[in-house]
Order: sequence, then structure tokens, then C-alpha cells
Amino acid sequence: MLTGALACADATDVELLQIRGSGVLFGQAFVDLDGDGLLGAQDPPMADVDVLLVTSTSARVVQLTTTDENGAFSLFEVPVGTYLLSIDASALGDTLEMFGSGDPISVQLGDTSQVNLGATYPTRTIEEILTAPVGTTVFTSGIALNSRNNADPAGQVHFSGETAYLRALNVERSGVATGDSVRLLGRVVSDNGRPAIDQVTPTVLVRGAALPIPVETTVAAASTADGGALDAALVRIRTVEIADTATAADGNFHFWAVDGADSVEVVLRSFLGFDTTDFGPGVARLAQGTGLLSPVDDGAGIVRWRLLPRAGSDMVVEPALAAVQPR
Repeated sequence: MLTGALACADATDVELLQIRGSGVLFGQAFVDLDGDGLLGAQDPPMADVDVLLVTSTSARVVQLTTTDENGAFSLFEVPVGTYLLSIDASALGDTLEMFGSGDPISVQLGDTSQVNLGATYPTRTIEEILTAPVGTTVFTSGIALNSRNNADPAGQVHFSGETAYLRALNVERSGVATGDSVRLLGRVVSDNGRPAIDQVTPTVLVRGAALPIPVETTVAAASTADGGALDAALVRIRTVEIADTATAADGNFHFWAVDGADSVEVVLRSFLGFDTTDFGPGVARLAQGTGLLSPVDDGAGIVRWRLLPRAGSDMVVEPALAAVQPR
């Protein structure tokens, strides 16, 4: 409010004149689904939520309004000053959090300013997701260890973080390729006794950001994912025998890679087009096998891991020793 003095014809009469200074704020409340911090075409509006304008010093509520079906809101006759604008916490629930709500907004006399309010899901590292509560919706990011194969009914892609790995299930078909740096939005689940994220929306940040290097390991360590530390990792085993081959009802070809008393199941998924005649027990052995470690719960909470090759080049076979004829 501006205060001034108005002099009248009679110099002895002075009338105080009060001018109320104000501005207008408007904007849109939205849920940021790609985590870029900007209102985009794919970001849904937050309809029928309360928007609060509070003083930046005392947090006193100055105005309150409700968004329309498009998430739009307007605040009129906002007194000149500095404020904070936020969405009522009850609209955020247990999963959403606001970003940018701590930034002060300065309203000047006659201003009409647009301020969009974004709510988003928390960002967690892959390492943090491994202990996150089931049902939590989160953003994370990592390097894709395999491509999103459109023929894969599970839509499964594995990702590496700084020190851990994560399976993403039911990943949208979006062209994610091996080595891409990807931001993921998904819901934390427990799948076959291990953490994963499901119903995943990926956003490729950098194409071909890094070449995944398999972890060299033993058959014994692969079968337990090294006590779980290599769950979802890309690993490589070498010079093992092939035993107990079988084709399952889903068309996938299974065999056991055997090294002495230790063994790990290898699954050649049918949509990858392997020539399974190359994997005959006693005829061939696996010189080198590369693949993703994926858990399977055998019941009663007992989890073991399977090796899932990503392509034909992941499996290098050679004649078994018994099949090599001396000269």
C-alpha cells in the first residue's frame, strides 16, 4: 500500500491518499513425468488442487485458490511484496514432491506474472532403490546393459548404477539401446524375491554413453549372483560344460553351464533366434558365455539366478573335449 499527501486549495487542509499496489499471478500446476523440470505436452495437469500464496518471511497465507480441470489457476490483487507459491501438501500424497516451490516470487505494482507449479516423483539412485519401500514411484537413471527388444513380452531391460544393478520390467517401447544413458520413471516392486522397477517410462539422455563391460565371474558366483551383489548385472563365464538341455513350453531353450560341482542355468530366449543345435551336451562346450543375471524364486523364498544372453554373439561355443579326435 502506497501512502502520499494530497494538498488542497486551502493549504491548511492536508488529505492522506492511500493507493493499494497489487499485481496478478497465474500459471498451471502439473505432474512432471519426464523429470526435466519443465511443463511439457506429456505432463498431466493437477486439477482441483489448492494453490497457496504465502509470505516469504512468516509463511502467512495471503491467498488461496483452486486449479481448474486443466490445472490452471489465477491470483488477483496480490499486494506488492515477496511470496512463496505452493501446492497444498494433501494433494501431493506420499509420493509426489514439489520442485521450485522454495523460490521467492516478487510482485511489483501492476505486474502480471506466470508461475507454473510442478510436482514430481523423488529421484533415487539405483543403490537407494534396492532398499526403497515397495510401491514407491521414483525416478532413477543408469546405463542400459541391453536393448529394449520389442519382441520381449516382459519388456525387461537391465541398468547399471555406480555400484549396483537394477532390472526394469515392462519398459515402454522407446528405442532404448545398449549403452544408452537413460532416466527411468517406475514403481518399486519385488519380483522373484528381488527389487526391481515396473511399468517403466524411459527417457534417453545420451545415446551410446558408455559401453557396458561384463563382470568376469565364476559359475558358482553366477548361480547366486555373488550373494545378490551381482543381481541384474551383466556377467561373463568361461570354459564350462553344457548339460541337461530342454525346450520349455514357451519355446525358450534351457541348459546348465557346469563347472565341476557348480552349475548355473542358461536361458536362450526364443525371440532372440538362437540355433540351439549348437548346444549339444558332450558335443559342444561353452567357451565364453555372457548374459544378464535374472533371479527366479524356486519357492519357499529360495532365489537362484539364471544367465540370460542378449544376442547370439554372447554365446561362444567350441567342441567338447570328448568330441575332439586326436590326430
